[in-house]
Amino acid sequence: MSNNGVNYGGEGSNFQNAQITTTNTVTIKKSHFAIGLTISVSIVIALLLFIVKPFSGGEEKVNILGTWSTDDGKYIEFLSDGTIKTDMHYVSVKPNTYEILSDGYLKWGEYDAAWIQYFYTYYKLEVRGNNMTLTSKEDVTEIIKLTKQ
Repeated sequence: MSNNGVNYGGEGSNFQNAQITTTNTVTIKKSHFAIGLTISVSIVIALLLFIVKPFSGGEEKVNILGTWSTDDGKYIEFLSDGTIKTDMHYVSVKPNTYEILSDGYLKWGEYDAAWIQYFYTYYKLEVRGNNMTLTSKEDVTEIIKLTKQ
């Protein structure tokens, strides 16, 4: 007689001719309170993430797009494609480029046709309202002060 490894009717057993029936039922009671509490806590956590995120010190993208001018009338225009138009430097075969780095520097690339490559200058970028200050990383006395047009 086979009964899945349980010897109910085996030799020396009191249940040799007995009929044995087992019933396994699992009842899980979920109260409406527990479900409501879980949903409420999830909503509160989601709201806190949206509220706290702006104050968590995350990097805010600096928007420098547009035309900026110096006090003596020179201009720099930062375009959305990462290129620069300017009357401050000579005009080259390829446009000047820029990139704002995560450490707060502006990477300014000028193409040198003689060397057939870009050379880069790094400026510490500070924007306050309509004023921008670019301070050279290599020569801190080289400072470009600009005003948004």
